[in-house]
Amino acid sequence: MNFFEIYAVASSRLSGPYLNQQYTVDQFENATKTFLKLNAEQIKWRTRVHNRKAMSLISTAQVKHQIKKALTNN
Repeated sequence: MNFFEIYAVASSRLSGPYLNQQYTVDQFENATKTFLKLNAEQIKWRTRVHNRKAMSLISTAQVKHQIKKALTNN
């Protein structure tokens, strides 16, 4: 069974689904850039984005796309 998860507060590589990374919506890097002013090279492994607006970086279109992908790849 395929499933998807959404990430912005923590990296999906750190806390995401081990065997289903292809079904994640991950805006963590964008969130660190937007709210913490860090580029990809500055992000430490256990960094978290403690901002209520972080999840708003995930669009409905991204979620719909991943749901469709997960449902059609059984």
